[in-house]
Amino acid sequence: MASAVPGIDCEGSHVVAFVGVSAHATKGSTYRQPTPQQRLAATCLSGRVTKSQTLDQLSPASTFPAPLVLPGDELEEDPEYPPQSLCAWAREKERNPITSERRTLYVIDAPEIDQEVADMRGWIDPVIPKQNRLRSFPSDLPQPRVQDITNYLAAFYHGLDVKSLPSSHYRFVPLGKRRAKSNNSEGKVGLAAPDGSVTAIRHRPSKDGVAIGQLNLLDLLDVLDATVPADAYAVVLLVHHDTYESDEDDFCCGRAFGGSRISVVSSFRYHPGLDLFADVEHLHAWPASHCISLVDYMWDSRTTDDDATFVVATRDTPMSRALKAATKSIMIPKMTSKTGWAAMWLARTCRTASHELGHCFGLDHCVYYACVMQGVATISEDARQPPYLCAVCLSKLAFGVMSEASGTKGKGKARDASRRESEELEWVIARYKALAAVCITWGNVGLWKTFHAWITGRLEELDN
Repeated sequence: MASAVPGIDCEGSHVVAFVGVSAHATKGSTYRQPTPQQRLAATCLSGRVTKSQTLDQLSPASTFPAPLVLPGDELEEDPEYPPQSLCAWAREKERNPITSERRTLYVIDAPEIDQEVADMRGWIDPVIPKQNRLRSFPSDLPQPRVQDITNYLAAFYHGLDVKSLPSSHYRFVPLGKRRAKSNNSEGKVGLAAPDGSVTAIRHRPSKDGVAIGQLNLLDLLDVLDATVPADAYAVVLLVHHDTYESDEDDFCCGRAFGGSRISVVSSFRYHPGLDLFADVEHLHAWPASHCISLVDYMWDSRTTDDDATFVVATRDTPMSRALKAATKSIMIPKMTSKTGWAAMWLARTCRTASHELGHCFGLDHCVYYACVMQGVATISEDARQPPYLCAVCLSKLAFGVMSEASGTKGKGKARDASRRESEELEWVIARYKALAAVCITWGNVGLWKTFHAWITGRLEELDN
């Protein structure tokens, strides 16, 4: 099973977790988390900490841990990635502000497939190598539904209008004479848009053999770019096929052109049947990715007393609640549970959809905390990332929705100093409550259960 890393046997009891950057990571990488002063300043619209502010106002690490920097992770590979503060984000000239005229997010269902290209339907199912198949795993999991993703994004981007468009909005159609292609060449299929135009979409077999046909992300984005609705703040297209961006890519699960308001998300690689192939470790997916046992294992080094400042025993905090919820029965559905594995598949797709749309809001990859806006290098790292926006990234979204969209940005210093913060806090709380309501509908399954536990702890923390 893909449920445990050899040498780790927590059995779902994650008693101690790293909430700072582990000592192993600081020895094995040049990444350094921004200082507390820098992190607090990053949430300030001015970019500076005022005289009245103290570090006590900084969100604790037991709420927003430092990034996991494990071998092969994005930050371990690119530790010098530049931070983006609220101030820098607000002043970004290429960012699209939220306006009363353009405040709708469109979630477009996977395009229909015309009968003339019916063989494309077979490309949606992964070809799982025999040695990587999970025994007794359901063979016909229902794919993530656009309405479920829309409901999640409506809570994640609370306060904006979020609408879904049916699969008939776009259609895969024939494009000239298609021939069988080898692994070294690309074929093409047409994608018909609502305006009647047809665009050629390149496709190829995946390099690792698990996808009969991968679709080119850039071609899909070209179609979206020409058909963005006039009232759209941004659009995200869901596809169930595997996708790639360049000839060098093995695959790519999502891509956004923020300035153009467009993004694409593929559910293909998040199919749980591929987890053993992709080295996804169920028992130590988020939040248990912060478990000291996993970090020690990944760095092949045990934590010592000298590392004590980097660990915290679980207590009544948002992270500890999430960890307590991350039991083996929650993180690993019964092997024959079609409902449980489908809910896991949906949660992973929702997390990536929220990330790609975040780029449409101008949010860059985050280096301040463990955050849904972190860059990700592998599918196994993807499973270790949290679904929440960290304090810095959330401050950007709060300002965009509550100040830019309402037209109250820059209405005077007094307003900026007090009323704006109060309104944004009210929005943050309402947003968390909306997310909790979505999570609870999916019951005791993996990310839905643990994220709900984190949110309830965060809401109590804000209330206090």
